[in-house]
Amino acid sequence: MRRKEKMTRTDKAFRICFFGFLVFYLIYLFFLGTQKINFHIDEYFTYALSNKEGAIMPVWPIWEDGKTYEGLTYFEQNMMPEGTERFNYAMVWENQANDVHPPLYYVLFHTVCSVFSETFSKWQGLSINFVLMIVINILVYGIAKKMFKEKWIALIAMIVNAMTLLTLNMAMFLRMYGLMTMFILCIVLLFLTYARKEKDWKFYLGTLLFSVGGALTQYYFLIFLFFICLVFGFMLLYQKKWKDVSIFVGSLAGAGAVSIFIFPSMLVQIFGGSDRGQEAFQNIQTLPNMFARLKDYYNIINSEVFGGYMPLFIILACVMLILVITKQWVKCENVQDLCIVLFPTIAYCVIVALISPYMQDRYIMGTGPLWILSSIWLLYYFFIPLFKSENIKKTNIIIGCIACFVVVSGLNNVSWEPTYTYQYMREKYEMIEEYKECSVVYVYDYSWTFNDNIVELEKYKDYTFIKPENLGEYMETRDDDRIIVYNESPLENEDLCSIILQSNYKLTKYTTLFKNSAESILYFE
Repeated sequence: MRRKEKMTRTDKAFRICFFGFLVFYLIYLFFLGTQKINFHIDEYFTYALSNKEGAIMPVWPIWEDGKTYEGLTYFEQNMMPEGTERFNYAMVWENQANDVHPPLYYVLFHTVCSVFSETFSKWQGLSINFVLMIVINILVYGIAKKMFKEKWIALIAMIVNAMTLLTLNMAMFLRMYGLMTMFILCIVLLFLTYARKEKDWKFYLGTLLFSVGGALTQYYFLIFLFFICLVFGFMLLYQKKWKDVSIFVGSLAGAGAVSIFIFPSMLVQIFGGSDRGQEAFQNIQTLPNMFARLKDYYNIINSEVFGGYMPLFIILACVMLILVITKQWVKCENVQDLCIVLFPTIAYCVIVALISPYMQDRYIMGTGPLWILSSIWLLYYFFIPLFKSENIKKTNIIIGCIACFVVVSGLNNVSWEPTYTYQYMREKYEMIEEYKECSVVYVYDYSWTFNDNIVELEKYKDYTFIKPENLGEYMETRDDDRIIVYNESPLENEDLCSIILQSNYKLTKYTTLFKNSAESILYFE
């Protein structure tokens, strides 16, 4: 009777911790959302492609040279659905057929924006991400429960995943990577569930649905799907379950057929017909850059998942490998679980490092939870034999402390400011406040670069876009005593300033207010 009462209290405490953390996490995500002060250029593409008929990236919206704009009215009108554009899914399909990504995330995004179409806001995108983050963390808990058969260590895994920098960056980044991560975790949980269980129609249906969902969200999902199916298929072959193998292959083939039927354009986009497809095939041929690319992604994983301590986990992995071989430290079935999680994760990251157009964290966000689960597996099955399996509490405490240290280190390295909140731009915006009564002349090479600066341009009196070859003629028409000039063109600042000073006698000197590799902000008076 007492034992039953004790278990009931333990279960109640667990439920309080579980749901209490999810509530805390939503509040924390909302706080981070309030801190997001700018957008990545691709986040603007998300809004436009989801909501505007005829939106073509990257030249959207269409800004008119020499025309003076004020505020964000024109920009917002080109980001949000209006009239017949609301709930127009054929429009979304057409936009994505002309773009480089599949449409599922954009359909979801368009739905939310159509419901709240009155104004352009970061919260439309963030609300989708916040729901996905809750689902992702519940899936992480479910996977960890399968791997460790212990709810408290599964809860630790969920909390660690939720608070790592890579996950928080994903929560703040308004793109399809949260949805892709959800489908990755769904397929992992499905395979772990049926790894030692008879396959039934639910398994094959789940394989088909999750594969289709992931393929229609991000084509990089197919890379992960290939490797995890390779592992699972090998397991079936090793067990000589020929019938399961044939049905498994059939369900994957069916998933491919269904995906192509739903979105035929994916064939062209994947196999080199789109810019991204061509870039991928070109990048994978540049083998001399292979090690540099792998190093870049290693650094991203090290800093955003492991807080800079990935080398220690690699050493632990080597120790565990020796112990497994020589001491049979871990049961075979537990090693099998790790293979399902870790092998496709490593293989995916290697392939992405070779083909991705940019060396950025977004492309490996989907693997963040799997790196966390693999690391906790190493810690858990290293300490459990040391403390004996009956002393799980001590193991959980040690892992919790190590995980807390890693998470805090990772966030402390970026001053607790996830990248996609753009807190590093706050100083620049504060500087701009002093010049908000000035007009801006924006000298550019490619029109898509405007979007990067639209949040700050809105702070000024007005702004005008000019090509560098038209700058001198245009400046002759200006009658300003002072003016701000953005230089995001091939012109060197000295050449640009010379043109302006020679073309407008009212302006006699200039000061450089801001400069980085992409742009300069100059003040003329």
